[in-house]
Amino acid sequence: MNEPSLEVRYQGHRVSTREGEFELEHPIREAFECEGRVVVLLEPDALLADPAYTRQRRRGEGALPNLLAYSPAGERLWAARFPEPADYYYRVVSHQPLVALSFSSWRCWIDLADGSIARKEWLK
Repeated sequence: MNEPSLEVRYQGHRVSTREGEFELEHPIREAFECEGRVVVLLEPDALLADPAYTRQRRRGEGALPNLLAYSPAGERLWAARFPEPADYYYRVVSHQPLVALSFSSWRCWIDLADGSIARKEWLK
């Protein structure tokens, strides 16, 4: 039996569903429902321009996550892992299964349970 649609809508930094609205720190490139979750791809250019990203990179820390899952009410469930530390996702090519392309040339199948990479394929 299919669950009713969450009716995910987004504009700018804001996501709305049947169950509420929430706002994110960065602009949204895409948001959609996936197995009862709201999956959000944040705009990579906005993350790269964020001073927090620059500080993290100078400290040797990984990139800011930009593929995230939320409950319909806006509780963050997970941030997708990256195939490489200084990476980001720029495009979602499939919603089910969840498959995203990374800047470092990986196609990644993302586990909806926890945001881990279930499988990855080198594209070059």
